Amino acid sequence: MVRSVVHSRRAELRPVASEEIDEVHHVFSDPDVRRFLCDGIEHDREWAAGVIAKSRDLFSDRGVGLWSARGRGRPEIIGVAGFFEFSAPGRLELLYALLPAHWGAGLATEIAGRIIALGLENGVDPIRASVDAPNTASRRVLARLGFEEVGREPADPPRTKWEQVHFLRSRDAPGGGSA
Repeated sequence: MVRSVVHSRRAELRPVASEEIDEVHHVFSDPDVRRFLCDGIEHDREWAAGVIAKSRDLFSDRGVGLWSARGRGRPEIIGVAGFFEFSAPGRLELLYALLPAHWGAGLATEIAGRIIALGLENGVDPIRASVDAPNTASRRVLARLGFEEVGREPADPPRTKWEQVHFLRSRDAPGGGSA
């Protein structure tokens, strides 16, 4: 069963909803966010609507999807985090994206840790993640959360701009993944 609201120490997470399309689009459209997450491509509002619809389907089918993140007690969305199918149908990967004003304070690690716990509660094990090789900040987040690098895939334009670094984290890995 999907919980409507979950919390980390400093954030509130809710399954992304259609009425949040403009805020979700804003997160994915931020140039610093989309640099790696979307390989620099600016997607339109309809793309964001498709992401929200796919997330709703994932929640229905798998019990996990994407959550909008807010600072506790704050109305505005500061990021999006959860699980999404990137490279292959049925293969869920961890995703986290925060607006740059919220970088550098450990919030990505905190939110991703909470998302990992939700994934494990819903049978996502191991947890997979992929990061563009030059995205050293995200690679550090994954290391703090107990992920291990398991492979690399060369850039494959136009599908991917950067070399992809693949990670796995099992239920028993140290670091993160707690409420």
